[in-house]
Amino acid sequence: MIYNLLSSSSFCDSLAKFWISEKQDSVWGLSHITVFVPTNRAAKTLKEAFLRQSEGKTLLLPKIQSFADMDFLYAEGKEAISPLVRQLLLSKLIQKKQPMSQDKAFILASSLAELIDQMHNYDVDFQKIKELAPENFASHWQDTISFLEIIENYWPQILKERHLIDPSLHRKELIEKIIYQWRVNPPKNKIVAIGFTGGLPIIEKFLKALHSLPDSDIYIPNLDMNLSEDEWNRLDNTHPQFYMKRLLDCLEVSRSDIVNLNEMNNRFILLSTALKPADLTANWLEDVKKLASSCVENIRRIECKTLQSEAFEIACILREVLETPEKTAALVTTDRNLARRVKIQMARWGIEMDDSAGTPLNRTPVGTFLLLLAEAAISQKPKDLLALLKHPLTLDGNNFADFRKTIHQFEKKARLNKAPLLPKLRTDLTPFMKLFVNPIKIPFEVILKTHLEVAQSLAMSSDKTGAERLWAKEAGDMASALFTQLIEYTDDIEEIDPLTYPAFLNALLSSITVRPKYGMHPRLDILGPIEARLQQPNLIVIAGMNEDSFPQLPSSDAWINRPMRKVLGLPAPEEKIGVSAQDFMHLMQAKEVVLTRSLKVDGTPTIASRWWERLQAVVQSAKICWPIENEKYSKLLVGKDEFSPALCPAPTPEISSRPSKLSISDVCSLLSNPYTVYAKRILNLYKLEEFDKDITPADFGNAVHNALYLFLKENPENTNLDRLLLLGEQSFIAEKLYPQENPFLWEKFKRIANWFVKQKSELEPEKRLLEVSGVMPITLSDGSEMQLKGRADRIDIYPDNTAVVIDYKTGSAPTKAQVAAGFAPQLLLEAIMLEEGCFDNMTKGDVFADNLEYWKLSGKTKGGEISQVMPKATQEIPDVKEYVRECLKNLFEMYCQEDTPYTAKPLSKHEQAYNDYAHLERRAEWQVEENEE
Repeated sequence: MIYNLLSSSSFCDSLAKFWISEKQDSVWGLSHITVFVPTNRAAKTLKEAFLRQSEGKTLLLPKIQSFADMDFLYAEGKEAISPLVRQLLLSKLIQKKQPMSQDKAFILASSLAELIDQMHNYDVDFQKIKELAPENFASHWQDTISFLEIIENYWPQILKERHLIDPSLHRKELIEKIIYQWRVNPPKNKIVAIGFTGGLPIIEKFLKALHSLPDSDIYIPNLDMNLSEDEWNRLDNTHPQFYMKRLLDCLEVSRSDIVNLNEMNNRFILLSTALKPADLTANWLEDVKKLASSCVENIRRIECKTLQSEAFEIACILREVLETPEKTAALVTTDRNLARRVKIQMARWGIEMDDSAGTPLNRTPVGTFLLLLAEAAISQKPKDLLALLKHPLTLDGNNFADFRKTIHQFEKKARLNKAPLLPKLRTDLTPFMKLFVNPIKIPFEVILKTHLEVAQSLAMSSDKTGAERLWAKEAGDMASALFTQLIEYTDDIEEIDPLTYPAFLNALLSSITVRPKYGMHPRLDILGPIEARLQQPNLIVIAGMNEDSFPQLPSSDAWINRPMRKVLGLPAPEEKIGVSAQDFMHLMQAKEVVLTRSLKVDGTPTIASRWWERLQAVVQSAKICWPIENEKYSKLLVGKDEFSPALCPAPTPEISSRPSKLSISDVCSLLSNPYTVYAKRILNLYKLEEFDKDITPADFGNAVHNALYLFLKENPENTNLDRLLLLGEQSFIAEKLYPQENPFLWEKFKRIANWFVKQKSELEPEKRLLEVSGVMPITLSDGSEMQLKGRADRIDIYPDNTAVVIDYKTGSAPTKAQVAAGFAPQLLLEAIMLEEGCFDNMTKGDVFADNLEYWKLSGKTKGGEISQVMPKATQEIPDVKEYVRECLKNLFEMYCQEDTPYTAKPLSKHEQAYNDYAHLERRAEWQVEENEE
């Protein structure tokens, strides 16, 4: 008998209750039944349903057999090849066909294995590949057809030699043995299949054989009796009933032969109407007359602004479920990014959720540790070594606290002294590191075993061995099993280029999924659509209801295109949409349903799922009120609808903590961004040197400044170009700007040098001060004293006691407008210090600064240019300098007041280009663009 059970009532609970009541006269009654279910999770759900419905009574369960795990039924014959070994062998064949790195071949082998399984599942003979005539396809597809010789000729031969068989073919042969045994010797006990919807030919063949048994039942989910016969016959491959129709055709039964165990409710009629084929939607106006307002009862739709807000909204909904005793909920989504975000948010509240998709091994602690060790070996750079040493699994025979303190001290010392990172480790990394020095291929077994030996030594703690720490918990068990299998089959892996080893290791680790066994919350789950089949929690959140997320659109195949699939007899990619629609129909019949979507993902507007839009269209046609909600919980946390930015940092330290000595650059910072002075001079925070940092404009500027300083010091006449180039080369090397490695920068310097030696003034300077420093005291109104420190690049003093103050700029120089506005007072302050006699070997009144010049050493076509920031007019400059002197005094007095804040908000548009403290200011939290729309 074939029964139809709608998901409006819990599928497994309904069947468990029915069977218990039917066999209640005997405790042994159920034990004589064999029940076949589609997945292992469905088997677990059915067992739990029997436990709930037995109400504590002693009960022997039926034999529950998962269709995905049938190997133990018939173990004789060929053994199924391990998925990992199959992928390794296929990788080897691919590399022989076309040379490529192991990681690329391994990833390609995964898609080739999927194609092999598809061909087995749909009874496609490998020899049919010959029918793919190369001349009918573009040239790149001809190359692909040539590649498919691997599975046509070589792969069957390899399996034959090893007495192995593909897993999909193995399962298929096991099922055919069951069918054959049923035919020869029909079982005396009852055989039941529940939850199958067809799809694969072998499943349909199995169900047909089961249906022919004298005592058998098939329970199918959600057969749509609402469709007319004409609509039923016109179903396309994207419809949720497509596979169901094909199954009934295979069983040679019609819908009228099916026994309905429950009646269609208004929600099922809504779903049936909304998911009709596109060419039948013209009948909607008639169909909606059957709908009542109850069809959308307990169904909510929520639109969120971003993916993060959607994750937070879902987490709050799930958290709210736990307030009701025994209430269960599940998040169902195909968006792994969204699922991870929800899981992380729930973990913040101490709630660990079971994610059926698991976690790839390369994202677990043991996986990241092994990858960091491989990356450190291949790069041999301090930053990668430091990342490895900071990993929680790295202890090198110490306890956690002591080792972290030691590594911190090594890092601090190296950064402050610009020295190499040379930590003293008990583990000798050399055996592993030296494998990456010479780019020659080596046996994979050598590099793998060396890697694991060094990893175990590095992971050892003061009280546990490295093996105990590395191979612990579920992730450690999976990693240990993977490497044990790899060592056993290293002969099947080609010699490897060490430079590709980290990428290959990452591909290996990412192919393994880790699922926790214990500690997950019993009432909350994260499921994919397949895992959610036959599940019926009290509340289901169907998340990520955007196009290309739910449903996921068919992706292009790496090996065959649509015409090739048709020639081979493989299903069209669109059939996956039909399967997804079938899952959606099941999920939508839970007691409570919440549909969520985000309006933007990564800043890009999204398109609502076709099913979201179809439901909306049908409900609107029926004139039923079904509002779309906005995110609620995030607004409650904020407290109000409008955006309220955080306050700009404005610390007001005590007078005693404020600096009494500032440099000229500090004065410029006070005028543009006072917070940087607070961080640098009061908190004493300085930027540490980065390891392996890229070349910066500052490095080039330092090299140019040093070369010009040395050149003018030994060659005051400023004429010997060759000498300047030689000094420039030495300065470049000192800054690690090797001319051969940085030809563009070196050419810039050569143009600067050529321009520089040509700069001759009408009157030769009598004296030249180079890189000269000084301190100028400023007496404030209350009698206290501040000091201004300064350092001038160059000061040319002439016989008439006039001077030109010069500053070299390899980057952009301040404009006259900035100088006039007072936001670039550097040269004016240096001029004041010169006239006050504050520089070395100078006295007040000796010199008068009558010109201020920026020498812009850009290295462009001309090489450089001179910018006079103040006109050469002796009547104007004294007034300007006196004004600047008074402004400086007022600025110092203002910041000597305890209520004056060191605000992080720029005081003008003339903010400094480089700010080492921007991350401390946290501008993104409080700064709002004035013209933001």
